[in-house]
Amino acid sequence: MKDDRGELGAYNPEECQAAEQSSKGYRYDGTTFASERQLVARFLDDLRAAESFGAEVVALWADVARDPEVRGGLRAILARERSHGEMLARRIEELGGTCAAELGAGLKQAASAHLASVAVPDIEKLRDFVARYPDMNAAVKPIGDVILQIEEDLETRALLGAIADDEIATQRWMATAFKRLAASSEHSGRSDS
Repeated sequence: MKDDRGELGAYNPEECQAAEQSSKGYRYDGTTFASERQLVARFLDDLRAAESFGAEVVALWADVARDPEVRGGLRAILARERSHGEMLARRIEELGGTCAAELGAGLKQAASAHLASVAVPDIEKLRDFVARYPDMNAAVKPIGDVILQIEEDLETRALLGAIADDEIATQRWMATAFKRLAASSEHSGRSDS
């Protein structure tokens, strides 16, 4: 006996997975979306806003960084953050969406003031970053969670995977820079780097 899927009762893992996904919806940030496309549109715009702001504040920090190695690393991170924001904006436009998400004004103001401050040493800024993201994989988990839900938009899935890899590289660099400055300040008895 046959139906429109072929042999009646034949197991098709793709169909089962797609049926399971559509019945449970697509989830991100406490919201359930009816379609993959809706999920992707919202997530890309939120991530674009975060990455674009990340570029802004890293530029502020690089301008006041006292340690030349920190300054050099920040400039590399700045280039990645800026390119992420630009690539995400381009992908949103390709998908017919618009860039509308913004981070909260309070968060933006506090982060900008802290990272642009010459009174806050590089080691303290690095310590704050490392404390905020102690687990590299947990920090990119929201990206990974969305990637796992994308089955149709392979281009976006690949873009998000590459961005997640860059984010882990940034976290790794920050942790290494913090350890270097901490060891240096312990050795010299200073904490003004």
